[in-house]
Amino acid sequence: MIEHMNEQKDILNLYRLFIFSIICQIVPFYTLQVFGFILFTVVLIWAYLLKIKYFKDPFGKSHAIHVIKTVWNFSFFLLFGLMIAGTILYLKADQTAFIDYTDQIISSGGVSEEGMNTALKQVLKDNWGLVIKVGLPTLLPSIIYLVFRIHTGYSNAGCERKM
Repeated sequence: MIEHMNEQKDILNLYRLFIFSIICQIVPFYTLQVFGFILFTVVLIWAYLLKIKYFKDPFGKSHAIHVIKTVWNFSFFLLFGLMIAGTILYLKADQTAFIDYTDQIISSGGVSEEGMNTALKQVLKDNWGLVIKVGLPTLLPSIIYLVFRIHTGYSNAGCERKM
């Protein structure tokens, strides 16, 4: 019984770290996002280690496999959505600010960070509606998938049910 309690504790902590890593990646601070990505990688490695540790127990092994599949499938769906969104934005976005800035570079012979930042801000301002229109349908399914998988896994682990 004590071993099973430790196993459940390990699995619940894995899910908690998984949730924390996602929250860190959502917060709009670069350093925290990098930290969240590192935690996301740690979650994947820890899940593989728990899969080995609880190889003979269906509860721990099934939850570890659940987390591993969730990470890999989410990563694939997100990459696929980003590729579609990037292609659509590349083809349909108004790139006038970038074209104007490249003309400025050619005429002046120099690149300035301030000019690049200004051009980027203008492109985002000009295309923000398109970014939302394209981003929601292409990226939201992967996020919904991630939330659903974490919720079902954490709920089942809390009730001591295997996946």
